[in-house]
Amino acid sequence: MDTNSGSRSAMAGLAVPRGRKNSLIPTTVALGILLALSTATSSLGPSCSGAAAAESPRPVDADSLHRLVARAEGGQPSAQYQLGTLYMLGEGVPQDDSLAALWIRRAAQQNHPDAEFALASLYVSGRGVPRDSSEAARRFRLAADRGHAAAQFWMAARHYFSWKSTGDSTAIAEALRWLRASCNQGFSVAEFTLGSMYRSGDGVPKDSAQAVTWLTAAAEHHSREAQTMLAGMYCTQEWVPAQRQVALKWFREAAEEGYREAQFAMALLLSQRQMIMGMVLPEANAPGGSDLVSAYMWSRVASDPGDLELRSAFFPVNPEGLMAALEVELSAQDLADAKNRALDWLERHPDFPPGRERVAMSDELVREHADLKRMAERGDPEAEFELSKRYYHGTGVRRSYREAARWAREAANQGLASAQVAIGDLCLRGEVVTQSDAEAASWYRKAAEKGHPMGQEQLARLYSGGNGVPQDDREALDWALKSAEQGLASGQYLAGFLLCCKMPTSVRSDEVAAYAWFTLAAEAGYEKARPFLVNLEVSMKPKELAEARRRAAAWRVWVPGSPAGDFRIFLPVTGRDSGLVRHA
Repeated sequence: MDTNSGSRSAMAGLAVPRGRKNSLIPTTVALGILLALSTATSSLGPSCSGAAAAESPRPVDADSLHRLVARAEGGQPSAQYQLGTLYMLGEGVPQDDSLAALWIRRAAQQNHPDAEFALASLYVSGRGVPRDSSEAARRFRLAADRGHAAAQFWMAARHYFSWKSTGDSTAIAEALRWLRASCNQGFSVAEFTLGSMYRSGDGVPKDSAQAVTWLTAAAEHHSREAQTMLAGMYCTQEWVPAQRQVALKWFREAAEEGYREAQFAMALLLSQRQMIMGMVLPEANAPGGSDLVSAYMWSRVASDPGDLELRSAFFPVNPEGLMAALEVELSAQDLADAKNRALDWLERHPDFPPGRERVAMSDELVREHADLKRMAERGDPEAEFELSKRYYHGTGVRRSYREAARWAREAANQGLASAQVAIGDLCLRGEVVTQSDAEAASWYRKAAEKGHPMGQEQLARLYSGGNGVPQDDREALDWALKSAEQGLASGQYLAGFLLCCKMPTSVRSDEVAAYAWFTLAAEAGYEKARPFLVNLEVSMKPKELAEARRRAAAWRVWVPGSPAGDFRIFLPVTGRDSGLVRHA
C-alpha cells in the first residue's frame, strides 16, 4: 500500500462560505478512523513501516521473477513477502490466494513486519486462510510491536472503538499511544486522524495548534484528505488566518493527486462560488480574482465517469451543476480551452479515477487492444469504433482523446451509425474537435436516417432548440417519436416533453400520449420524467389517465424485432401520429 497517500476517509473539507465554518467540513473522527482502517488493511503492497515505501514487490520481467523465486526459496524473508504479494495480486504469476498466504506466512515466521501485517489482513478477509479475528488481532499486535506503522494505527483504532463503546479511559490512552507511535513514523493516515481528533476534541481536548501541526504533517506526507481539510480551514479562517493562496496550494496538490472533492473545491474557489443544499451559488464578497477557465477544467475532471462511491457521502459534490453555470459565462473559445485542458489532464493521469489503471491495463485487455488495432488498421469500421472507445476510456491502452476522435471519425466516414453519433457528440461539446452545432447536426442526421435511436433523439433536441438547424418543433417531434418507439428512455422522455410542453399552436398538446411516454421513460430509470407524471396526474381526468396507462402497458408487450403487424398504440393528433405504428 502507499504509505503516504493517505486513506480514503470521510473527514475531508471543502471551501465554504465565511460564517458557515463547519457546514461542509465533517469531523466524524470515529467513521474517519474506520474508513482509513479499511483502506489500510484491504490490499498488499510496499511497506507501511515508516514514511518511506519499501522496495517494489513487483518484478517486471521473467528474469526478475526467476531471481525473486530463487531468493524466496532460499529463505530470504523480503523475497518471500514480495512473492506472496505477487500471487495475491496475480502480477507475473497466476493469482492464487493459497500460495500468497503460504509465502507471506514464511516471511512472517522470520519476523518480517510487513509480512506479519499482511498475514493479519488475510485473516481479516479470509483470503488464503480461514477467517479468524482473534488470530488477526494477535498478528496485528506482533507487527505493531515490531514497528509497523499501519499495524500501530490498527491497534490505535481498536482501542479507540473500545473507548467509544465502554468509555474506558485506559482504552483512549492506549489508542493515543499507538496513534502517536504511528505518527512518529510519518504515517499520514495516523497524522490526519490525530489532527482531526484535536480539531474536533474527540478523545483529546480541542487544541488548534496540535490540529494544525498534525494536519500539516499529513498534508506534507501527501494525504489528500488532510490537504483538502487544511485548505478548507484556510478558506474559513478556522484557527488559521484566511489565506486564499495557501488554500489553493493544498487544494491543487490534492486535486492533482486525483481527489475529486479537492478538484470540486478548487473549481468552487476559482469561480467564487459556494455550495448550499446541493446548489451551486455565487459567493458574495469573495476575496481574490476568479479563473473561470480553470474552474471549468477542474469541474470537468471531477465529473469524469468513475466509481461514484469515491465521492464523499458527507456533502454533495455537483460538478455538473457548476459546469452548467460556467458554460453560460464562458466564451466559446474559453469553454473549448477549458474542456481541452481537462482532457489533457485526464490523458496525463491514466490512473484517474484512482484504482482504474490496474483493471483497465490488465494483460488481457492490452492483448485485446493489440488485436483490435490490427483489425482497425485493415479498415473494419466496428473495430475502428471499438478502438476509439478504448482510447477514450483508456482501456487496454493509455487514454488519448485525440486518437479516440481519429478512429471514431474513420468509422463514421465508413457509415457506422454509432460512430457518427459519437462524432456528433464531440462536435456538440467541442471536445478535441472544433465546437460546431451544424456539424453535430450533420452527423446526427446521418445516424438518424440509418435508424440509430440516439442520433434521432439528438437531432430532435437540436431541432427543438434551433441549434445548428432551423428551429422546428414539428420536426423535433418526428425524430423524438422515432427514437422513443425504439425504446430509448431519453427519447421517450423527450417525446413526452414535446407533446405536452412545446407543441406550436397549430398542433394541440396530447397529455395522454405524453403521460404514456413519460411512464415508459420513468420505468426505464429516466428520473427526469417523474415530476412530469406528478404534474400531469393533477391536470388529467381519470379516463385520460386510464387510457395513458393502457397505452404504456400495450407498448410494453411489444418486443422490438418481433412480427407485430400494424400495431397502432397512440391515436393521431390533427393528422400526425403522436405515438407509434409498428409494422412487421
